[in-house]
Amino acid sequence: MHGFQTALLALGLVGPLALAECYSGNSSAVGASAPTLFSSSFGTQPDPPVVNADFRANWYQHKWDVNVSHIAAGFLYHSPGNAAVRVDAAYDGVLQSSLFDFSNLTEEGLVTNRLYTLSPSVSAEPQCDQLPVVATFPLFLPDVLVTNEAVYAGTDVDRFNGVVTKWEFFFAPTIPVTVYINTENTIVGFDYFSQNRRTKAITRFFNIILGEVDGSVFDFPTC
Repeated sequence: MHGFQTALLALGLVGPLALAECYSGNSSAVGASAPTLFSSSFGTQPDPPVVNADFRANWYQHKWDVNVSHIAAGFLYHSPGNAAVRVDAAYDGVLQSSLFDFSNLTEEGLVTNRLYTLSPSVSAEPQCDQLPVVATFPLFLPDVLVTNEAVYAGTDVDRFNGVVTKWEFFFAPTIPVTVYINTENTIVGFDYFSQNRRTKAITRFFNIILGEVDGSVFDFPTC
């Protein structure tokens, strides 16, 4: 986002929708040429893009349901080639590394998750747990938007990534997901909700490093 436009947004002189329209066109829903909503030039439903799926990034997430509200941040390794997502987190006296192994699924589609935790300090005895879970950090393949027939849902302004396009689809297979894509067709965040315990999660990526992830980062203790 240009500095002048950022300043206008900060001053409240122009809203996110107006900024998004500055980047809009009418030919494709990729990055800067995203169609403008409520415009005669919109055309028809655009084709979803193939995304950059191999990356490392900082992340932050707020997840809440009927029992808890949980906010955390950390670093993430996302690798379809290794069929794995590693999520390192820090929050309120806890240091934690979580490995989602998508090569090891149950018949119900649950993902094997190994969780390595230090709490309440780094001198504490490490705790390792393994169990099948619904992955709170999904593994997005390059064609995830195409194969799931994602629907274009307009544009938004992300605090770290500028103007992004939004795509919506059902994931795994009854959870509605909104995925945010930047101008380089890289996933910069996702939202989802589930009626199970009325769960909602908002996740954003920043400081994104594209490229294949070294498989050694997924070496994990046996629980």
